[in-house]
Amino acid sequence: MGINFSSGGEQTARSNVMQVKYTTYDHINFSGTGYHDVVNLSITPYASDSRIIVTVNVSNCCRGGHAGQGRILKSVGGGSYGLINYATDGSRAQGHGGNEGNPSDGGASYMIHIWDHPNTTSSVTYRYQVGFESGESNQRVGTSSRNYSNQGGYGYPGVFRQGFTLMEVANA
Repeated sequence: MGINFSSGGEQTARSNVMQVKYTTYDHINFSGTGYHDVVNLSITPYASDSRIIVTVNVSNCCRGGHAGQGRILKSVGGGSYGLINYATDGSRAQGHGGNEGNPSDGGASYMIHIWDHPNTTSSVTYRYQVGFESGESNQRVGTSSRNYSNQGGYGYPGVFRQGFTLMEVANA
């Protein structure tokens, strides 16, 4: 691809973005402790040295005084799922983002943003999961309040469209 300038010169520009995959998901209720599958998205890299940027925007809420956590796993070529690029701290849960429910069962919004190097040209499936410390029902993804009611035009608490994006970029 070339860019022409009025002086007659030309500058060559190369895009590092090779492909983008995107999906949305809506408000979902969960019950019980542990991790729950929210959404999967697959991409087949064009080059084995490519990087995959994984981005999930999240709004989740949990019981007051309890925690909720999001994490990303991947499966290469239909194999088993494993966590990617996570932090470890002793016996604490391994994940990528989370929140503590406030006393009124509220939530938080956060973004998970990871650079991954799957080192393959086989299909890679990324899975977003959410886990909750409390075993009660109505632990939610896609809203800011665990015990919301329809407030009409007030705008709070809202139900939000969530997004999950995979972007393959060339190894520069």
